[in-house]
Amino acid sequence: LNDRLGIDDRLDQVPPETGERAAAWLETRVISALGQVAQLAVGDDHSCVVNVAGEVRCWGMNRQGNLGVASGSNLAFEPVNGLEAAVQVRAGGFHSCARLGDGTVWCWGENGRGQLGDGSTERGHQPRRVAGLPSAVDIDLGCEHSCAISADGAVFCWGESAQNQAGNRFTGPSHDTPQRVVGF
Repeated sequence: LNDRLGIDDRLDQVPPETGERAAAWLETRVISALGQVAQLAVGDDHSCVVNVAGEVRCWGMNRQGNLGVASGSNLAFEPVNGLEAAVQVRAGGFHSCARLGDGTVWCWGENGRGQLGDGSTERGHQPRRVAGLPSAVDIDLGCEHSCAISADGAVFCWGESAQNQAGNRFTGPSHDTPQRVVGF
């Protein structure tokens, strides 16, 4: 549980038991690791931030590489490699995505339903550019699907669509690349 909250039990430092000193200790630990936070995202078992330097940092459970680091490390806080000038981050079930200042979208983590949008269903802890997506102005994630709004106002989704999450007007197969949602 502590790793999901961003508390590193493995450190030699022992926090004060309770009260204001404990809160100040935790705040100092988390803030010093993250930098000045510009945006926060919370997924099922992990959380991510974009700091004012444009770095994405994630922590929590790392079952599928959703922290942007090799599996096995549940407490990351390191910058996600391969991302520069991020302006937005979102956390899904076991995947994460970031939108960069140039409008490109990059995703990492679980990909069994194509929720990374790179044309495959192979998971990975390294960010992958979402294939064929026009310049995005907003992104959001569900448990096993992802969506974006393009600069011209079109909506695109990819990943699981068993309950029509991808907006293709029927329940059906997953999509491993973005599909334009009809009707917007």
